[in-house]
Amino acid sequence: STASVLAAYGASGYQLSSFMIQGCLDYPIVARCTKVRVSSLVRDGAGNIQAVFENVANYVTTTSSWSLVGNGRQTAWAIYPASWLFLNGDGSALSSSPSNPNPGQGVMTLIQAKDSVTPLIADVVAPSGTAHFYNCSAVAGPMCLNSASSLGYETGDVVSDYVLAITNNSWLGVTDARPGSRFQITTSGIGVGETNSLILSADLPVTTNQAVYPVPDGLSASTPLLQAAVTGGLTISWNTWAAANPGMRVIEVRTVITRPATNAPSKQVFTINPLSATQLTIPAFSSVPGDAVDYALWMIAQDTMGRRYITKILAL
Repeated sequence: STASVLAAYGASGYQLSSFMIQGCLDYPIVARCTKVRVSSLVRDGAGNIQAVFENVANYVTTTSSWSLVGNGRQTAWAIYPASWLFLNGDGSALSSSPSNPNPGQGVMTLIQAKDSVTPLIADVVAPSGTAHFYNCSAVAGPMCLNSASSLGYETGDVVSDYVLAITNNSWLGVTDARPGSRFQITTSGIGVGETNSLILSADLPVTTNQAVYPVPDGLSASTPLLQAAVTGGLTISWNTWAAANPGMRVIEVRTVITRPATNAPSKQVFTINPLSATQLTIPAFSSVPGDAVDYALWMIAQDTMGRRYITKILAL
């Protein structure tokens, strides 16, 4: 609940910054907005950003005050303009990603699944078409695009699983991904089902400047990323990238061991906290599947406009 989240912040000595208004969640808007989306930076006593708090505020006329009320929706989801770059373990660019251009663009769509066993489907409708997401045996994790059954399956590839990609053969085009484009979701299997919408907040990231994609310090032909490092644990830093991109932050790092189709990948996912951090120690995998296909390090960064930059580094 909102109260328990705020209580946890207080127990840790954290403080909220001034609230930012991020838009109206009423749909349709029939009069004045009644559900105002707000967010605030959560800082510790030293001023470091520890989290981002988001909620919905409602004005209470009887008390002339604002209350945090949540949005009254069952489905937690978000969309982000996104771009990706796939690299070899020596830092050189792959000629292409498995099913998409490299680098490429699209809309990252994160929909929280209810549980790992309930057959859930979410239809995401853009101006030019519809995509189907499945719960993919995820426990409160993002639903994914790949389906081999009523549950679907996760590949471990962030782009293939979560990004509506713009390619020569895809139905999603640049006109679908302009600022202000409306994406609507209809869910089944989550409570009684519901329909709601989100608005794309910014342009797609440009792909001409590869320096914006996060990479670990020292990645080169002489010091490549090796499979043994992915499985055995490693410490990475990204100080050089951070210095070159002061308006961006690494928000997530993953190590993933993919397996043949329909088999769940082995993965470790780390949310970077605080956002100002530039180093992460990744533990070894507790076990390595015998049918491993590839080993990869994923780094995801975000800029001030909410655009996401995804790097996959395929270990040698």
